[in-house]
Amino acid sequence: MLIEPKEDTTSELYYLTKDHSSLIDEVKLRGNKLNVIPISVKGTIMKSIIRRCKDVNIAKAKILF
Repeated sequence: MLIEPKEDTTSELYYLTKDHSSLIDEVKLRGNKLNVIPISVKGTIMKSIIRRCKDVNIAKAKILF
C-alpha cells in the first residue's frame, strides 16, 4: 500500500473477523513523502486506520493473495 500523508502520522493495520479485530502492525509514516507499507498477511480482511492526520492521499492500494 502506498500512502502519502501531509504530516508525520501512524497507520494501524487490523485483521478483522466476524466477532472482533486484532492489531497486526503499527507503522510510522513520514509526512510529505510516499510511504510503502508491505502487507504480508494472506487471506484476511483488513482495516487501516491513519491516526492524527488531517490530509492524506492513498495513491495506490494493492493486495495480492
